[in-house]
Amino acid sequence: MADQPTTVTDKAAVAEVSGKFTNPLDIKFPFDDTGFTSMLRKEGARAVGRIGGDAVRLQVFLNTLRVLGEHAKVKIAAQVAQKAKDLERMEAENAKEAERHQAAQRVEIARLQATVAAAEARLLVIDVPAK
Repeated sequence: MADQPTTVTDKAAVAEVSGKFTNPLDIKFPFDDTGFTSMLRKEGARAVGRIGGDAVRLQVFLNTLRVLGEHAKVKIAAQVAQKAKDLERMEAENAKEAERHQAAQRVEIARLQATVAAAEARLLVIDVPAK
């Protein structure tokens, strides 16, 4: 997979872009508010500088980017599946906790009802002196 050559089909687009990025500081990367791609951008720009006009190095570089892209697609699919499993597990745990809480509330209500019933029974037993 890594040995497959990468070909450029739109040479006009490459020529247009190539004139824009002679200085690595002029590269306009996509906005990354979390900064998780900062090292990739920095090292990618350095790697581009080390291509040195060598077509083989360019192909290796482009193939590396392609492999990273494919790896990211596979990795994100696994991460999404894991997050779904984790969410399902957490929802089940929350449901069990809610069930335990409701059971505890039912026990407390029953205890309070028994206390009230016992108090009411005592009130009925108290003799009120007749006048």
